[in-house]
Amino acid sequence: MSGMVEVPLNLPHVRVLGANTEGKDLTVMVVSTLESATCTNCGERITELHSYEEPIRLRHLPCLGLRTWIELRPKRFICQRCPAAPIVTQQLSWYEPHSQHTKAFDDWLEPLYKTK
Repeated sequence: MSGMVEVPLNLPHVRVLGANTEGKDLTVMVVSTLESATCTNCGERITELHSYEEPIRLRHLPCLGLRTWIELRPKRFICQRCPAAPIVTQQLSWYEPHSQHTKAFDDWLEPLYKTK
């Protein structure tokens, strides 16, 4: 027996790098598997990786009775087609920019805040 538990996160385009627990919190570190972003200036697909953002931590659905957090360092790409060579941060579909939660967590909370 390996002592491992497999739990689906239902987060597309990521690979789990690791996980740790502390108290009642589970933190899952992930990396994007997508190799491109869309230039915000010219709208073209760019594939030249420039760097990684600082880690962001997003609240996700509870798992095994633990508060679950997803930690991600978004990829940054540079567009060599544009004169100013803008650097664009990759955006994944399962969270909104500047949010502190995944979309799944927001959807899970929504019924709690709906007024009747």
